[in-house]
Amino acid sequence: MPRLSKSPDTRKRSDRADDSKQVDALLVQAENLLNENPALCVSICDKAIRKGNTLAPNAAMARCFALRGLASRRLGNHPLSLRSLRHAFALYERVKLPEKAAAVLSNIGLILYDMGNYTAALESYHHALRLCQPPNGKVVISILFNNIGNIYREWRDSERAISYYHESLKLKQEIADEAGMAHPLNNLANEYTALKQYAKADKCYSQALQLHRKFGDKRGEAALYSNFAELYAKTGRMSEALSALQQALGISEALKDRLLIARIWLQIGQVNLLQRRFEESLHFLHKAMKLLKLLNAQNLLYECHYALYELHKQTGNPVQALQHHERFYTVKTSVLGDELNRKLKNLELTMELGKEHQKTEVYRTQVGTLKGEAAEKTKEIAAMAVHLIEKNGVLSGLHSRAATLANEPKKKRRMKLLKEMLVTVVAAMDSEKDWTAFERQFTYLHPEFLSVLSKTFPALTPTELKICTLLKVQMTTKNIAALLHRSVRTVEGQRQILRRKLGVANAAALTSFLSKF
Repeated sequence: MPRLSKSPDTRKRSDRADDSKQVDALLVQAENLLNENPALCVSICDKAIRKGNTLAPNAAMARCFALRGLASRRLGNHPLSLRSLRHAFALYERVKLPEKAAAVLSNIGLILYDMGNYTAALESYHHALRLCQPPNGKVVISILFNNIGNIYREWRDSERAISYYHESLKLKQEIADEAGMAHPLNNLANEYTALKQYAKADKCYSQALQLHRKFGDKRGEAALYSNFAELYAKTGRMSEALSALQQALGISEALKDRLLIARIWLQIGQVNLLQRRFEESLHFLHKAMKLLKLLNAQNLLYECHYALYELHKQTGNPVQALQHHERFYTVKTSVLGDELNRKLKNLELTMELGKEHQKTEVYRTQVGTLKGEAAEKTKEIAAMAVHLIEKNGVLSGLHSRAATLANEPKKKRRMKLLKEMLVTVVAAMDSEKDWTAFERQFTYLHPEFLSVLSKTFPALTPTELKICTLLKVQMTTKNIAALLHRSVRTVEGQRQILRRKLGVANAAALTSFLSKF
């Protein structure tokens, strides 16, 4: 008898069923490779995603995108990681799996944290918390509390960070997640180390390390060795610190975790710097710098710049030291932003994160603290201005020496090198970039000052507005002159003109007058 052919609809259903089975099989392979070979995991996820193009939105496809995002993060590919996780989040929402969607949001927050975008990370965690409903959501909530604690640690709010770590640990104990307890324990130890409570830190690190070993978490074990190294370094046990870092490096290289490798190289450079082993320190700091730039890990990059600044300062290379100091300020500012304005902006969001924190008295105390921080920020702005003055002084001295040498009769090659030195120093003395950095910091603290002053007194020139900003942070006439490359007498004359334009009776009243804007 002739075989009956399948109808087109039947063939399509059969093909989709086959595709679904293949996607499921590829998904199992990808999950098994996530820790051991993240690059191959990404490749298999790509194949599964292509195979699943014919399928309706489902949890398996969402999981494929989520796995590709997690593996891409371990490879340091943040753009692909974010795209994949956001696609996974959208799919989980379409198939109405809120807890899965919340877990993906938690991982999106981790990527944003790696990139130094702490405010966006906190918003992602907050969104995830809204999707979680206890008791079934306790697993994700415990992870989110731990991650939120990390944000507050970066913002140097130790009290709130420790509170969230304890909440995370408590939830993990309630759901009997013994393996997961290692993470809040590790983070508690980090915070205790920062607070110089070294005995508490050592105890928490030891408990976390035992748990990572018990459950075979190699990545967690490497991170623990890295953290132990920081504790050893702070307590003067340098050889033990380097030994711990070598153990961490060996594990992270086997895992091919580039972000962790870069972090450990940075630490090795910092420990060698503390021991005044400058050549070894420079080697590892340069390696870390190159990889951190590639990974766009801004929250570690500014630490690297600061370590290189210290190294060049100690080895008598003032120009290179100042260049790294400038980069440190620039990157740190881009990562942390203005802490005062950021905290005020996030105060309402913070009060929603966990009902236990929603007390009126806490709110009032927080606002009072923020007002007090304004005075500290003014000192910080002034310190930055002094840094610019010192820089200009150092470069001026170098410029003078180079000019003297260049005018002496030397060989052609010598003259060429010295003239190049002059060009470099002249370029470094350009104060416009420095002034822009100072002005950005000033605007963070006093966002309305220049606009209000300009509108009130439209006759003020750009130079007079600069002097007003420096007087606002209580700079002396001598320091203003040094910063603007003018004589003290010239600045005194400009202050007299300012008083006339502003209608201020005497010199002492000028600073007081500007403080009101």
